[in-house]
Amino acid sequence: MTTISFDGYGLPPEENDTVYGLYSPATDCFVGVEYNLRVATHITYLMSSKIFLFLVNLNSAKNYKLNLIDNTVCENWTISDIDKIADLMPDCLGNEYQIDALENIVKEKNLHIAKLKEWAKLCAFWSRVIFTAKELIYSNSKIDDFLNNFLDLDVNYGISDIEKKVYTLLYFSKDPNTTHQNILSIVKQHPVLFQVAKDI
Repeated sequence: MTTISFDGYGLPPEENDTVYGLYSPATDCFVGVEYNLRVATHITYLMSSKIFLFLVNLNSAKNYKLNLIDNTVCENWTISDIDKIADLMPDCLGNEYQIDALENIVKEKNLHIAKLKEWAKLCAFWSRVIFTAKELIYSNSKIDDFLNNFLDLDVNYGISDIEKKVYTLLYFSKDPNTTHQNILSIVKQHPVLFQVAKDI
C-alpha cells in the first residue's frame, strides 16, 4: 500500500515569498503556516466547520523572519495586536490581515491544538493536490468553457466530482487520519490526482 504523508513545514520555496499564518482566536495561537494564498484561504474555509481562523500575513509583522514560525512550532506564537483584529471578526473569513508583531508564548502540550494542526496540514495537502492536478490537465480554451455551459462537455476529466467528495470529507469529517485514508481511496480512482498526491 502506498503511504502518502501530508506533513509539511508550510514555508515558501523562495525566501522572499509571503507566508500566511492560520490564527485561531479560540486557542490564541497559530495552528498552521502556508505560503500559497489560495491554499491558505481554502484551509480557512474547510476548517470553518471545526474552528474559526484568521488568515494573517506573517511578513507584515515587524519581527518576522523566515524560519521563525513554521508548522512544527506555530502553536508557540500569537499576535501582539489581537484586540485590533478581534474587532473585525464578523467579516473576516478568507480575508488577509496585517499584524504589528508576532509574540512568542509558552503553551503546554494540547491535544486539541495538535489535532487542529493536523487538520490544517491535511487541508493544505489536498487543496494543493487538487490545484496542481487541475493545472496539469486543464487546458480549456475559451470556447471549451463556453460550449460546456450548454453541451455538458467533460472538460474537467472527472476531477470536479472527486474534488467535491474530497472537500466534503475535509469539511465534515472528525478525524484527520481516517479522513486522509478515505480521501486516498477516492483519489486512487483518478490516475493524475493519485500521481500528484504521491509526488507532492
